[in-house]
Amino acid sequence: MANSNLIISWNCNGVYQHLEDLYLLLSLYNPSVLCLQESHLKNNQLLNISSYKILKSLPPDNYWACGGVALAIHNNLCLCEISLNTSLQAVAATVYFKSPLTICSIYLPPNVDVSHEEFQALISALPKPFIICGDFNAHSPYWGSNKTNTRGQIIESCVYNSNLVVTHPSEPTHYNFSHKVWSTLDLVIHSPRLSSSLQIYNHIDMAGSDHFPTILRLYEEEADCTINSPFRRNYSKTDWDSYRESLDQVDFNSTENLDISSTVQNFTQTLISCAESHSPPIPTCTNKRRVPWCTEECAVAIKEC
Repeated sequence: MANSNLIISWNCNGVYQHLEDLYLLLSLYNPSVLCLQESHLKNNQLLNISSYKILKSLPPDNYWACGGVALAIHNNLCLCEISLNTSLQAVAATVYFKSPLTICSIYLPPNVDVSHEEFQALISALPKPFIICGDFNAHSPYWGSNKTNTRGQIIESCVYNSNLVVTHPSEPTHYNFSHKVWSTLDLVIHSPRLSSSLQIYNHIDMAGSDHFPTILRLYEEEADCTINSPFRRNYSKTDWDSYRESLDQVDFNSTENLDISSTVQNFTQTLISCAESHSPPIPTCTNKRRVPWCTEECAVAIKEC
């Protein structure tokens, strides 16, 4: 069973060149989702990882091994691949934990121009809440760089305009062996509601690459990506057409190797999550003002007065 609270993002600098290191990472962390950048896969080259379903995106005219991104999602999770109309190297899917979470793996090569409009369009195409993991090749003091480049300014602007959060490990994520320089190129851009539940740190070594694997851990109380709020769902106003469209895109076959109990649980949870995603909330009105200092002892003392 995968660790449902854990995601790994890694610029592996060639997945087949570092396959043993990848298997070691998987055995050590057993993540639910693995985001890979610079997979260096060719158009006709497959990637098979036991117990994981693979989604990948390659650069156009990729006849030689370069760039490329991939998502590996554990078979015990249902998923819905997001169709991205972009020239950026990105792949995304909504993964059905207790509640849906969209995860995107992205690689922005340093020698390719990325426009503000193109990156903003990618953000807009992702269902919320979402996490974008990857190698952005962007510099900004906002994430610890001592300089700012055009790519960094674009990322900053899109994050600000979309009310998102940029998070990164406390230590640099990349080492340039030619210039012997450390930098933070691997970032996590995410919805603000995930801020209090997300812990991000580097793996202990670079696992043979020039980038550290980035470990993303969702705290247990927030692992289902929900917020404790006083509302229920108004299923009488559910958008059932969108609900059916969402279910049509879910790959239920990804759980075919699970036992019957796990399969039923995943199937049921997916139906509920889809329904909640397309149903408006019902606010719960209360005239009582909640005060954190009013304990049971205070209530008893008030009654005795």
